[in-house]
Amino acid sequence: MKRMVISLITIIIIVSGAVFVSAYVTKSENIANESNSYRQAAVSDKATIKQTSIPFTEADLTTLTEAYLTYIKQEIDDDYRLVHVPTIAELYEQFDQVATREVSEPHVSYYFTETEEGVYLRPTELPPWFEKDIPYELTEVSDKEVIVEQTVENIELYGPYHIQLRFNYTDQWRISQVDLHSSELND
Repeated sequence: MKRMVISLITIIIIVSGAVFVSAYVTKSENIANESNSYRQAAVSDKATIKQTSIPFTEADLTTLTEAYLTYIKQEIDDDYRLVHVPTIAELYEQFDQVATREVSEPHVSYYFTETEEGVYLRPTELPPWFEKDIPYELTEVSDKEVIVEQTVENIELYGPYHIQLRFNYTDQWRISQVDLHSSELND
């Protein structure tokens, strides 16, 4: 009888141990699977972020280049004072929506003057710029950088010129560099 009780206790201990080990292994596998799922989700999220970078479109090109000129062609009064922009700082805020400061600063300093009465526009012609109806070449340098090149030949005021616009994406697409070359100088 004593042997039977010892055998029964031994069997109970062995079965309990097997159940405990099995539960531990299953729990470890579940933790490993969850961890792997989190890793896959993180990788998937990173891949999604990379895939959701916004491609540069013709609409971006037109919108940014036209908006830039619109900020130069502000509404003015009879004295050439800007009607809706009281300070150069606010003018820069407008340009910052479509271009970097490196691009806008030369135009702002050339076309606008600030006095106590407000911001004044220099009465002169617009700069040579991108012409949406003339063919151009678009080169995608990366998913965050695009170069647009255009040669404009039939412009009486400036003569023929070649313009290269660089666009970069940080939180949105912006004009980040403008290079302008007179075609007559290259002949």
